[in-house]
Amino acid sequence: MELQVDRRTLIKATLSGVAGLTLGVTMGGGCGRWRRFRLEPFMWLNISPDNEITIIVVKNEMGQGVSTTLPMIVAEELEADWERIRVEFRPEIQDHVMSLDGDYGTADSMCMRVGFEPMRRVGAAAKWMLIAACGQMWGVDSASLTALNSTISHPTKGTVTYGELAAAASAFPIPRAPKLKDPAEFRIIGQSLQRLDAPAHIEGGSTFGIDVVVPNMVYAAVLQSPVFGGEVSDLRSLSVEDTKAEAVVPIPNGVAVVAGSWWDAKRALDSLDVQFTNPSGMEDLDSEGISRRLAKEMDNPGIRGQSVGNAQSAMRRAAIKIDGAFEVPYLDHAALEPMNCTAHVMADSCEIWVPTQWAARVLRAAQEITHLPASEITIHPTYLGGGFGRKWMADFCVHAILA
Repeated sequence: MELQVDRRTLIKATLSGVAGLTLGVTMGGGCGRWRRFRLEPFMWLNISPDNEITIIVVKNEMGQGVSTTLPMIVAEELEADWERIRVEFRPEIQDHVMSLDGDYGTADSMCMRVGFEPMRRVGAAAKWMLIAACGQMWGVDSASLTALNSTISHPTKGTVTYGELAAAASAFPIPRAPKLKDPAEFRIIGQSLQRLDAPAHIEGGSTFGIDVVVPNMVYAAVLQSPVFGGEVSDLRSLSVEDTKAEAVVPIPNGVAVVAGSWWDAKRALDSLDVQFTNPSGMEDLDSEGISRRLAKEMDNPGIRGQSVGNAQSAMRRAAIKIDGAFEVPYLDHAALEPMNCTAHVMADSCEIWVPTQWAARVLRAAQEITHLPASEITIHPTYLGGGFGRKWMADFCVHAILA
């Protein structure tokens, strides 16, 4: 993995409605498929005049804990008071956090694998700037100052909070290579701390995608081909008067029924007689058929990724040999929260609320369907009730936009 921490990594910025010292962090490198993206700030640190420290996160929280672990890393190097740390999701800062060329998806454990070192550096950089501002204010050597719990102290000058220094600190240049702490000195990283999002979850204040309700909202139930690539060939026996359905909408590989409630939409959908035409070669695509195909492919030579030692020779010399076959059936990416999306499409704008792992992909899908410019499309990523990679896709968002 390559990491380039340079002037593109720590970025001073002014965000709408944000005062004090603000730094953005991004990575100037990546690994594998991530190299193709133009990476922009995915996390912002703000220290406000009232000494509140806010970690503005662009990544998605789906239960894996990034809303707490990312602030922990920054707070460690910043020597921040953990009790005054809060996390905020700000997807509305669209110019800073999302573009068609950028990538702000959350998958592959990349938040920690790629972000750990840069986030340490943004915390360390902010601390250096605060100490420099304090040294200038008091006319003392920075080496005589101690940062701890969101304050800076001097043996004779006293103590001042980060918030009181934030404005002055913002005038200092960002250090290119701030000194990082020895891991032996960590007091936050490695600790079992209460999740910052736990109170809102417990009290019912968190908004997941399935919680979204907007004025005059209608609901859709969908039915798609049971086989990949299948298409609707016949659709019969729907009575709009009898089922309270408001519309029947074609969607990729299926159909959606719209009604005033999801239950009414589901009842109307169940009354349909939908026939699908399945692609050739998909007749045996069930668990048993997939198992047979995999077993057959085992007879063909595989792709050698890496070769270390001589496995064949070791097997011949082995005193004990164990032979076993293990398999599981084809499984759903079954997150606790069902796939859902809320979309309000108008002639000149589109607004979408969705539990997504990749908002940029939703934006692209909305553009393709509505033909609107990105500036007229607003994506509101919500908390995800689990993702497992399934909410990395945008097919379910397409259903909502079309319906």
